[in-house]
Amino acid sequence: MQKVLTAAVIAIFMLIAGCKKGDKLPTGDFPDLNTRVNASASGFVTNEQNQPVQGAIVKMGMMSTTTNLFGYFEFNDVEVVKNAALIKVENPGYFTAIKTHSVITGEKFFTRIKLIPKNTLGTIDAITGGSVTDVNGFKIQIQPNSVVYDGSGLPYNGAITVFGYWLNPVSDDLPLTMPGDLRALNNNGNLQSLITYGMVAVELKGSNGEALQIASGKTSAVTFPIPSPLNNSAPATIPLWYFDENNGHWVEEGVANRVGDFYVGEASHFSFWNCDVPENRINFSITIKSPQGIPLPNFCIVFQSTTPPFPKRVYYTNLNGFTSGFLPKNTNMIMEVKGTTLCSNVIYTQPLITTESNLDLGEVIIPENIYYTSLTGTVVNCTNQPVTNGAVLVLLSSGYQTISPIQSNGQFNINVPLCSSNEQATLITSDYSSNIQNNPVTIMLNENENNMGNIEICNESNTVNQFLRYSIQGITYEFVSTNSNITIWN
Repeated sequence: MQKVLTAAVIAIFMLIAGCKKGDKLPTGDFPDLNTRVNASASGFVTNEQNQPVQGAIVKMGMMSTTTNLFGYFEFNDVEVVKNAALIKVENPGYFTAIKTHSVITGEKFFTRIKLIPKNTLGTIDAITGGSVTDVNGFKIQIQPNSVVYDGSGLPYNGAITVFGYWLNPVSDDLPLTMPGDLRALNNNGNLQSLITYGMVAVELKGSNGEALQIASGKTSAVTFPIPSPLNNSAPATIPLWYFDENNGHWVEEGVANRVGDFYVGEASHFSFWNCDVPENRINFSITIKSPQGIPLPNFCIVFQSTTPPFPKRVYYTNLNGFTSGFLPKNTNMIMEVKGTTLCSNVIYTQPLITTESNLDLGEVIIPENIYYTSLTGTVVNCTNQPVTNGAVLVLLSSGYQTISPIQSNGQFNINVPLCSSNEQATLITSDYSSNIQNNPVTIMLNENENNMGNIEICNESNTVNQFLRYSIQGITYEFVSTNSNITIWN
């Protein structure tokens, strides 16, 4: 049954605004992009149909790996920039996906990434120039004799293939598809966050697949559609920002002017570009758990301003139920806890007022709710002894995924969201010591506890390609065949 928080509990939320815990809330207007630390991260990668992407190359720091059958990746103890750790995903036919996060000591970062397809907008003759437009009105205008080979800077005179994609700023999946996390450096080098009115990804290729760029001193006009929900709040002029793939920040460069229901600006090079209003920010952190003290892993937390244009900030909890990031200063907001951005059921709602100070929301107990439930059970081996070193992969029909370690007594207790009344869960349990895993077990979930009883992993069980993955002293091991062969990823 859903419970209503008392006014006293809400007051506690307001009182803890500004409290700090150790290094969990970094401050400063000029970001430190030099200090490096070791960090861990994991996540799931999907395509435009929300299907898992297997075999995508994922990079973090100097390490790289590939996504498994379920689109999952994991890094442990990788050296990264503390205040701007980057995760990059590369897959043929898609734009490079990049997520930026600040490292929090003792907390493993979790993310969900949806790849953007490299749609071909059309071709343009490099000598005469021209334009290409998509169905939304996103448009690229190339000037005559303004394109060069990327790297050498030599003039290019052939056919230009323009790949492009418009990221709708009011789309529910924007947090999954956009690069970075809307942190930005303005013209003065100050760290801010952004309210986006539209992003585009653009790439130019020559007739033989050569990488092309705009020549030095030249620009190309870019037209951004303004979605109807943002028409009333869209200003007459707006700063332009490009995404710096090296440091994971948006960087201010130029302005765009509003022309009807579009913004038009000039880009000096092509990558990701963004029309945004900057805002000052504070840092926040939060941990969410069930009334039994069990973390809610890989859940989505949405912070939305209550005034136009109603911008959202979206974060995902890790296995400890923890997440952190930044919010706008001095803003009335609503905090919602959901399973994913695409999940219509809201598990928990909380009003929130930010101030000038960083905000540590501490540990928040989410009341029992019909929109999330638990999966419990015990994983045993062939002799009915508990599996003490392994993990449970949970896949829901809604698209939610999580991987949770098995406890030392073989038991697991995992909270998962219910995004529909007919939610189906598939569990795959894995024994790291024996290098095997069980056949998938599928059940229909109910709003009460779902006790799976004993789940047996035995030698006769079929393995599922590329689920097992762990790291020892910085080396990642992954089982990639039914014979449990081991591949070391450098």
